[in-house]
Amino acid sequence: MSMRGVVTILCFIAGCFGAPRGLAIAGQVGEPTARIVGRLSVDTTHVAEPLQLELTVTATAGCQVKFPPIGTKLGDFEVVDQIDHFDIPSSKNVDQRNWTRELTLETLTTGELEIPSLEVQVLGPKGSQILRTDRLPIRVLSVLKEGEQPDAFRDIETVVDMAEPAVRSQRWWWLLGVVICSIATVSVFAVILRRRSQVSPAAWAIGEIEQLEQSAATQSDGSLALSQRLTAIIREYLQLQFQVSAPVKTTEELLSIIEAEKVMPAAEAACLSRLFGTADQVKFAGLKLGVAELAGLVREATGWIQRTSTDGAKLSVPAEAKETG
Repeated sequence: MSMRGVVTILCFIAGCFGAPRGLAIAGQVGEPTARIVGRLSVDTTHVAEPLQLELTVTATAGCQVKFPPIGTKLGDFEVVDQIDHFDIPSSKNVDQRNWTRELTLETLTTGELEIPSLEVQVLGPKGSQILRTDRLPIRVLSVLKEGEQPDAFRDIETVVDMAEPAVRSQRWWWLLGVVICSIATVSVFAVILRRRSQVSPAAWAIGEIEQLEQSAATQSDGSLALSQRLTAIIREYLQLQFQVSAPVKTTEELLSIIEAEKVMPAAEAACLSRLFGTADQVKFAGLKLGVAELAGLVREATGWIQRTSTDGAKLSVPAEAKETG
């Protein structure tokens, strides 16, 4: 073979196996300093049963995190609720922050399903980075028992000849049953309305806090379970007392509405901000509260409810929270 042929073959091999220039890795530029974790609350669920998807991005302080817009569908699942907690300080590194998006999902499809991969963009002083979540498998079960056919008739006996009852007698018993059912229904509604009218939002909230302290959650799960339930009670109280849609708002949105509409005095709004801030630190930054701190959190929430209530009743203050086992 001539020298020219050898050179031609070598050039061809170099062109086939040479590394191309300008190839980006996973769409990231600069130093990849962020990471993302996706978690499902369960790995097996049933049809129309809500489940939670939590997406948490950890990045350097000062970065901007852009989650993808979430519509009403995510794969085979319906998105029924979305809550964002952004730029929360990390308990492991003072130079890092956490951005968390919580989605509540439901589906009517059964079988082995999966949550599709999602992309999140992180913008920092040294460049940008594209993060991708893993596909999360989940099993969705039917509410029917295994082998059960919804359109099959069961427990049907053979035909038995019976004497036909008198028409007048049957109609009389039917009318009597309708009257009895109507009276029972009216009585139940009357009891419910009377109870609701007798219990004020503040009394209800204080009662829920007392039950929370007596429940096993305050003894087994510690500060996380108590703070989450406590904030849920406060959000429900805000909706009942001030007609604020607290359960569907993020902490930042809720505090902004209270400040803009002057729902309560500035001092009470500041107290509410401290309560929510402590609960967010426990949930997203891993803050651990001791016995005295848990008791103080409960007392502060109870006092805030008493001060912001309009019924003027002196409500009982729950006992101190017990130390977790």
